[in-house]
Parts: sequence; C-alpha cells; structure tokens
Amino acid sequence: MEYQRFTLNPEKLDEAVIYLAERSANDPDFDAAKLVKLLYCADCASFFRRWQPITGATYIHLASGPCPQGWETTRHRLLREGIIQEVPADVTGDGHRKRIVARRKANSAILTDAERAFIDDQRREFAGCAASDIDEYIHRITGWEMTQVGEEIPYELSIFRRPVLTADTIERGRRIAAEHIKWLRSV
Repeated sequence: MEYQRFTLNPEKLDEAVIYLAERSANDPDFDAAKLVKLLYCADCASFFRRWQPITGATYIHLASGPCPQGWETTRHRLLREGIIQEVPADVTGDGHRKRIVARRKANSAILTDAERAFIDDQRREFAGCAASDIDEYIHRITGWEMTQVGEEIPYELSIFRRPVLTADTIERGRRIAAEHIKWLRSV
C-alpha cells in the first residue's frame, strides 16, 4: 500500500520545538525525549483532524520511540544558532536526560492558531507524564505496531489505536462470552 508523503516544513518544525519548550518550561518531566514524542502526537492529531500534519516531518520508528527524520541535525542546528539550549534534566545528576529550553519566544506568525492548539492539546494530554508514559500510548497506535525499527511510520496509520483493556472491560468481555457460549449450547 502506498501512503501519502508530506514535505517537511523546517520553519514549522523549528517553531514547534520552540513553542513546546517555551510552553513546557514548568513541566518537570519535559526533556528531549518527551519533546519528540509530543511532536509526533501533535502531528498525528493534526493529520487525524485535518489530513495534514503540522510540520510535515517523516517520523521514523526508533527503539526509543518515533522521531522526526533528521532530528539530530535539526537539534544540533538549533543549539548552534542559540535558539535552544540543553540543560541537565536529571535529578540523579547522571546527565543522560537533557531538557530543551527555548532561548527566544516562538514566532506566532509561523504556526497557525489551530496548529498551536494541537500542540497544546497534546501537552495537556500528557502533562505529568514522562516520555516512557507517552511510549505506552504510542505503542497502541497501529502505525507503531505495523512498523519495525528504522521504518517510516505512516500518518494514515496514526488514526487507529488499540483500546486499553481495563480489568472491568476484560471481566465484562468474559461475562458476555460466557453468556454467548451458554446460549449457543442451548440451541
């Protein structure tokens, strides 16, 4: 099956990074890993509602989660140009987690109100969540399940999610199945 391809808008990606970093300044769980996962979720949410992602980024299935293709190049450029800064985010001090801090305000002329709303919706949805918590959500998305490490994750598959099965849902399913089996045996 052929999936729709989008063209990356580097300006929108830059501003989305800056906007997320700016808006997440008080989020103790906000780090570089959470940033790229929120970008993915915002692009997918936009695609789901408008059939158009915000940044046009191609997301790659990495062992650590979805990541915009060329993210390291973008990150290094933003750091080099002084647009963002990385600071340690670990309370343990091991230096592995890096917080992305915006060094300027996001340019409101680049992202539309609707695009900022998609980003804010995802930021609120995952407030209080670490990047690993967002992974649990992402791993239920069909696009993630149908791709392997190194492959593109098609936007078209982002609209399908496997439901979360709670203990109550499982128990209800068992009761319905038992009633159905009982009925089948009676006919």
